[in-house]
Amino acid sequence: MRHILSRRASGKHRSSSRRQERNMAATTGNITDVGGGSGVVAAVGGGGGGGGGSSGGVNTPSSPVPDWTGDPVPLKEFSSKKKVPGFARVVKGSYMTIGSSKFSLQKQHHEIYVHSVKMGVKVLAHCLRRVDMPGPRRGQTYSRLCAMDQRLTVPISYQGWFELLSEDGRSARPIASVPELAKVFPQRCLVRENIKGYISAGEGPLTFDKTKIIPAGEQLRLCRDVTLPTTSPSQGAKVKLLHCVDTKGDNVYLSFDQKGLFTPIAGDNDFTGLFNIRDIVRRFRLPLTVKLAHGVRPRVGDNKFSGLVRLDWVYTEETAFVCPVEKNHVRLLPVPCDVHLQLVAASNQEEMIGSEMFKSMQV
Repeated sequence: MRHILSRRASGKHRSSSRRQERNMAATTGNITDVGGGSGVVAAVGGGGGGGGGSSGGVNTPSSPVPDWTGDPVPLKEFSSKKKVPGFARVVKGSYMTIGSSKFSLQKQHHEIYVHSVKMGVKVLAHCLRRVDMPGPRRGQTYSRLCAMDQRLTVPISYQGWFELLSEDGRSARPIASVPELAKVFPQRCLVRENIKGYISAGEGPLTFDKTKIIPAGEQLRLCRDVTLPTTSPSQGAKVKLLHCVDTKGDNVYLSFDQKGLFTPIAGDNDFTGLFNIRDIVRRFRLPLTVKLAHGVRPRVGDNKFSGLVRLDWVYTEETAFVCPVEKNHVRLLPVPCDVHLQLVAASNQEEMIGSEMFKSMQV
């Protein structure tokens, strides 16, 4: 899986100084990456489109005109034969929006900036679907998991959350209310659907007129139960709250009369709850069946990705991180080095590297 949905499995970590979420990639037959940028990668052989994060709105200064008089080099050999980082032109082959393609509906880019080349760890996987089967008695049915053609690659840096499933595809029931969350009291939990929380006004006391929406995907660290007086006669003399801290370090309070949807995040000694892909690879033996609980989904149709995934094995792959050269727009795309691209490096590389455009892209 080259990004979360991409055209082959590829891409591992983040290659720029900015933190960028890796995505899952999907493909039918070929391998697709989960990776690169903040977006979803396209499916190889069957799914949709581009990946890569975008900083957008970047005013790219003018630069010297590149000289493309050199000999072409395969992408796989580019970092060993040419200077990286550096500017290059794709003279043969295509990948996503890089190079020439008769089938792409998006703008294609021939001139690119090769930011870096890194070796990444990924997990090869395939999609599953639940199928109802006839039971031993008339009128009875049971469900089983069946493999689908859609293949995926998940970078080790993918920032989604997975639940471990039993062999028949069952997972633990989510926590459905604040009182139940307080009773279970995990160290951390993932908010599965938006919920309202009360916040304190600066350093002052908590009031019930300041609230904010805690979005799905937020992680909360549970602190303690608190009981506070209220000025509203309809709420009674006191109200019970669950004190939590979000990922920004802000205090939020959930009322005990609220419904919600939460799942505990597994600790180092837990075998239930939510895990990221790095923890799964570190703690469990593959193959393993999981369900994507929260995270960027591959850009394929719902008929190709149900959220149920069989993680097959771990492998490493070399990935080039490149930026298409385009005015006022800088975005980083992970490209598997085994893609058949031929590149010509700018022969006036020193002049190009001294330009303001190079400095903008490197940042």
